[in-house]
Amino acid sequence: MAEQKLKLMYWNGRGLMEVARTMLAINGQFPSAGDYEDFRATEPPTDLPAENCGRMPVIIDQGHVVGQSGPINRYLARKLSMMGADEFEAARIDAIVETVVECVTAYRKLLPYGNTFEDDKKKELTNKWFTDAPPQPPIREGRHLLWWLQWLEKVVGDNGFAVGDKFSLADAVIFNRFAEDCPELGASAGPFGDTEAMKKTLESYPKLKKIVENFASNENIKKWLGERGTQMF
Repeated sequence: MAEQKLKLMYWNGRGLMEVARTMLAINGQFPSAGDYEDFRATEPPTDLPAENCGRMPVIIDQGHVVGQSGPINRYLARKLSMMGADEFEAARIDAIVETVVECVTAYRKLLPYGNTFEDDKKKELTNKWFTDAPPQPPIREGRHLLWWLQWLEKVVGDNGFAVGDKFSLADAVIFNRFAEDCPELGASAGPFGDTEAMKKTLESYPKLKKIVENFASNENIKKWLGERGTQMF
């Protein structure tokens, strides 16, 4: 019996599936080549499996279903040998990923998804996110972008890779959250709603900047970004 092809199921946008797609791409796997199926819904499917409570994202691999973006990313990272050379590196990769997740959560507390703020208010809060100085211990309030970047810069590698000497899930997540954008949707579709501000900010964090540049310059990533088509978000 022929092996069942990997199937990704999500909306026609980047969102919670783009890290998975870029990990596949950097390993030379593309839906255009028939390496996997990239199902993109335009309306809510009615026959989704239960593994993510009847929601997307889900993936189906060899008849097995994985739901939720975090487990999907870790599953594919292990399958693609992107979880480090040993268990210690795997733990470091996981810790970096979770720190980035916390950073994004902090951003969404300041600017909730789907908010109805007036443009001036959005600009004010976005500027606050990008420029607020890191609070000093024991202050917990106001941990905005610079607070998270200062700690990430201390723990990632200085050779263009977050951990070790090859691309990992950590590199894919760092690229996705701090560099990847969607030009056809405008600058606001970039990292934290401001592509140029993010680029300028990374100038002060050379190790993180080197990681995103190394990932973005990979020929397979260039190919993926060129062929993925117009995104809804």
